[in-house]
Amino acid sequence: MKKYPTLDKVYNVFGHGSWRYALEHVDKAVHAPAPSLARLNVMYNTEEADVTLFTDHFVAYYLMAERSGKQLGKDVCKNVAALFLGRNGEECTPVKLLCYFANYSELKESFRDFDPEDVIIQYSKKFKVWWGNQVAKYYKVIQKPQSVDTQPCGIDALKLTVRKWIEDGEDPREHTLYKVMHIVTDEMIEEVRTKIESGIF
Repeated sequence: MKKYPTLDKVYNVFGHGSWRYALEHVDKAVHAPAPSLARLNVMYNTEEADVTLFTDHFVAYYLMAERSGKQLGKDVCKNVAALFLGRNGEECTPVKLLCYFANYSELKESFRDFDPEDVIIQYSKKFKVWWGNQVAKYYKVIQKPQSVDTQPCGIDALKLTVRKWIEDGEDPREHTLYKVMHIVTDEMIEEVRTKIESGIF
């Protein structure tokens, strides 16, 4: 709130106008603490900060990709925003959203230039893996000693970090990667616990 006292500043810094900056400064992105999109609404006492920010990126991508000249319907924006935020609003941050759309053209799988369904799908399918790889590359995470050729990376490296916390008797939810960065998730923690208990991790 001190750095971005108004939503206009949030929209400006984390909006589509920063795509190029995000592409060139992934190292800074993974170190940038940020609240979840859902948390924005609470912090700024509004109900649609998350929708507005998502729509900014979604419409900008449409204008860049769509060649038909058709106007994007408001219902399309509303429905896609609701689906995306319903699935990812508690985990996705303005930083992640910015990086997702900045890199979306490299993550998309649809043959259509503009495919709203693909925009929703690829965040979970590809972006989370991509983000985990960037975190492992630019953020100091604990890695289990292995040969150079088999060093874990991305999500695997994060899971090893979570495993060490658990084995050391620490609560993963008390660490910065969970509380502030929103990189370690509840799902990841439970997966690691289950694997430890099953003796397969």
